[in-house]
Amino acid sequence: MGQRTYVGVDKGKGRYHAVYHQNGLYVHDLLPELRRDWQDIYHGDTAAMAAAMVDPRRVHRSYLHRGRITEAPSLDMEQLTLLEPDHDGVSVYVPHQNKPWAPVWSLHSRHRLTVTDTDLFVVAGNDEQIGTWTCTRCGAVDQLAFTTRHRRGNEPGPNGELGIVTCTACRSAETTDSLFKVTVDHTP
Repeated sequence: MGQRTYVGVDKGKGRYHAVYHQNGLYVHDLLPELRRDWQDIYHGDTAAMAAAMVDPRRVHRSYLHRGRITEAPSLDMEQLTLLEPDHDGVSVYVPHQNKPWAPVWSLHSRHRLTVTDTDLFVVAGNDEQIGTWTCTRCGAVDQLAFTTRHRRGNEPGPNGELGIVTCTACRSAETTDSLFKVTVDHTP
């Protein structure tokens, strides 16, 4: 069996419900699909999208997975993408091997489902092609680095981890906090 990618819903207090989606379907490819579905099928109704994603009448029970973000992922779990209904966004988690026998979920990135003119990256894709990420500052395509860091005590804003996507060509960065407020930094 290959590595598994799960897509689901953050249920609050560290709980989630997720559905086995596909081997090797990463956030690069998944975000354009989620944004398209959110806009075209659910008309921006994140609660309706969340309900449909894990509805046992629409998804076979053998594909449903319930867990806690604090629990160790099984060894075949490669990525967990969770819809955040309160923020119109998604958080992406990957296993982090802090000890070889005890992986934990670690924040990989955060992304809004909404698209604005101030976004650093234009994320595009369709059913025939994988997603492409183009930097609006320098035009570089798919030259990304995903990192996270804890908010420093003197920084304004909510506590928690920041998801950062950096263009490796021009070093511009888009930082998303736990409330899905995005800050773009064009200074390397």
